[in-house]
Formats: sequence, C-alpha cells, structure tokens
Amino acid sequence: MPRRARHSFSHRSTWTGRPTGNPGRLTPREAEHHVAEIMRWLGETSAQATEATNDGGLDVVGRHYAAQVKHYQGSVGRPAVQQLLGASRPDQLTPLFFTSGRYTDAAVEFADRTLVALFVYDAQARDVAPVGTTARTLAQRGLRCTTPPDVRCPCANRPR
Repeated sequence: MPRRARHSFSHRSTWTGRPTGNPGRLTPREAEHHVAEIMRWLGETSAQATEATNDGGLDVVGRHYAAQVKHYQGSVGRPAVQQLLGASRPDQLTPLFFTSGRYTDAAVEFADRTLVALFVYDAQARDVAPVGTTARTLAQRGLRCTTPPDVRCPCANRPR
C-alpha cells in the first residue's frame, strides 16, 4: 500500500516566499523550480533546478544535496529511488526525493536503508513533509547541517 507523509516538520509547516507559477497547477518543470525553493528554505541555499535536458536524472542540485522531483498523483516506487541514488553518488551529494504523490512501502524501506531522504510536497497548501527515518532526521536538522543522516550531528544541540 502506498505511503503518504505521516510527519510534518515540527518547527516549520509552511515556507515563506513566493512559489513559482500557480502553486496548485504547476507543470513538471515549474515543480522542479518550486522544489529548489523548498530546498533553499530548508537550508541548501545553493539549490538550483538543472537544465531540462541532460540533467543525468537530477532535477535540483546544490552544493551538498541533489533532488529528483516527481510531480504527479501516482506512487513513486523503489526503481526511481535507486536511480536517484546512482545519479547522486558520483558527485557525493546527499540524495533527496520530492513527490506530490506518495511512495510505495518498498521505496520507503529502500530509501531508509540507503540514506535517501523522501519528501512529499503540496504546492497549493505550501507544505512539505518528510517520509521515513532519513528524511525525518534531515527535517529536524535542516539542510544546513551536512553531517550524514546516519551519524549523530555535532550541531544538534545548537540553537537555530
């Protein structure tokens, strides 16, 4: 059974700033720009949508993180998460996956085992929520922290 996000960010549930286009009716390309805005809001200030062609499977790239964006109502399965993992590793970027749909159980299990962070976004509601352990860890830390998700963060007790 596909999973929807069960946890929202405790310290932020909406972001400020203007979303790209009409948030309720984004094209897939506009969704990539929208996710770049989300990533910047979460702390990856260098996040930019990649060129529409020859992006190597990465839709948004920053200094420390790379994201794949699927803007549709369907479910994202394990193969899509595997593809992102393979595309992000040569540049040693932490992989993030954003969808407006949901994730299959197999995708969530694989992502948690391989440290891929999964997020569900709702552009119209201006909300983003982590799915799985890895994403919840990154959501609590913010994307400014570059400590790997499976390592205790030395800055965890610092005020934000």
